[in-house]
Amino acid sequence: AEIGLAQRDGFGHGVKHFADGKANFAAHPDWFTAAKDGTRSAKNPNLCFLAYDMIPTYVSNMVAEIRAAYPGRKPGQVKIDYFNLSCADNWTCCECPRCTAPFTCENGKVLKNDDEAFRSAQCYTFLNKVAREIRKEYPNVAVGTYAYEFTLLPPPFPLEKNVIIEYCPYGLNEKAPVTDDDSNAFWHRCWDQWGTFSPNTWCRYYLGWANEFPRQIEDAIKSNGVYNLKLKYPIKHWSAEHPVDAESKVCPNAVSTWDSSAISAWLISRMWWDPTQDIEALRETLKEVYCDEKVGDYILDIVFKTRETNEMIQNGASPRATLAMNLAARGNA
Repeated sequence: AEIGLAQRDGFGHGVKHFADGKANFAAHPDWFTAAKDGTRSAKNPNLCFLAYDMIPTYVSNMVAEIRAAYPGRKPGQVKIDYFNLSCADNWTCCECPRCTAPFTCENGKVLKNDDEAFRSAQCYTFLNKVAREIRKEYPNVAVGTYAYEFTLLPPPFPLEKNVIIEYCPYGLNEKAPVTDDDSNAFWHRCWDQWGTFSPNTWCRYYLGWANEFPRQIEDAIKSNGVYNLKLKYPIKHWSAEHPVDAESKVCPNAVSTWDSSAISAWLISRMWWDPTQDIEALRETLKEVYCDEKVGDYILDIVFKTRETNEMIQNGASPRATLAMNLAARGNA
């Protein structure tokens, strides 16, 4: 196993960024998404992925971005594990006649527009072409993209070795294992397919964003990890849209929720590292974390405060609350 953070660049949901609509729409409107009525706009999400004449300009803009971010470095010295070229955060696809006609993949397979991998294949063909070109200039830069919305399913052809997939099970019932087909059948199928398709598959969990209330879902994460190890290509890189112990406009309750969710977050990170570990044994290790007497006094003050007459509090906390808060403090540490 490996541990560490991936070097990420590019733009989340920003596949159209390097087409540069401001500079190129007037001369090349066909690079951009067409609505069903045929109108095109640089503001429309995504791109016309079959406009392959865009690729030289697209890659040139990527190269300029990389050079600006890594000044003075030779191309071979630049290593980017995941240069994000992901689809927009919606299902909007180009509706031009070329994009709605049967699509011929590079391996000769023809997909009709009612095939569930039709749009996925168009996008991944475009990304394959971009990956080949960027590799000529920067051999250690990998094109990263979310398997998300219309790119959730693998295409019927291999991806370039410098294409990284980040599987995004955004509709997963995280309280149940992914193998629970009563609630997660589709997400189970997607995970199965990516786990047998590409050795370069990562996973981006959502964890309910955990910003409204604590989510004790580490047992399901453990189950998912054990299942993952049995796949031909187990996922080895994990991330999550989970708020940390800091103020956030996106997750306004992140700080208060973290006080209760910190233990689960720590256990989940342990499961990502090694899902065969015993969760109860890990919880026991929290008791070994030193807790200063001042922390204990502070917890008592909070509990006693809840018992004072207050129109905002219907029932005060019980003595057991001190035990739970003490454990949460250790987990946060």
